[in-house]
Amino acid sequence: MMRFSTICVIVALIITLVAPVSNAGITVEFSEVDLPTITLLDGTTHFDAYGLAFEDTTFYAVDSRFIGAGVDDRGITTSTGQDNVMTVVFIQPVTSFTVDYVTLVDVTINGTAYDLGGNPIAGFSSSGYGQWTVFSGLTKKISFHDGTGMIGIGRIEFEPEPIPAPGAILLGSIGVSIVGWLRRRRAL
Repeated sequence: MMRFSTICVIVALIITLVAPVSNAGITVEFSEVDLPTITLLDGTTHFDAYGLAFEDTTFYAVDSRFIGAGVDDRGITTSTGQDNVMTVVFIQPVTSFTVDYVTLVDVTINGTAYDLGGNPIAGFSSSGYGQWTVFSGLTKKISFHDGTGMIGIGRIEFEPEPIPAPGAILLGSIGVSIVGWLRRRRAL
């Protein structure tokens, strides 16, 4: 009987140590941060608390197109110009994401999701406004481009990669210590 209880305790401790704790999904409404319109976001920390960074001349802007897409009047966009690129980098890799995008009705927006090694893992092409959702592998960044630089992103929802909770590691360590102490006393 003692052997069975020891095995149960050890299995429970292993499960406690190995099981990742799921992070809650994060929704970034770009209207939550009140910045001056046409603020360059590349290399700034305005959205670090949300787990996002930006590359490729990405701006925070007020734009009436966002209202037509069902979001507030503020979002992120590229500067106007031929085939501009806008890149959103996830500070921690994500397992899934949904992006609310908007562009001109007659302009095609292209999106590509990249894994940790910079390899494309998903893509889409559309016009007007809508949502793009990806549930494949770990995504590190997403990039958008169109022929006019009229891309707008009003909202991003994402699920960060699960990480083990420090509390679970502490609890597991305490449990292992107790089992060791009981074995030394020959109680188990």
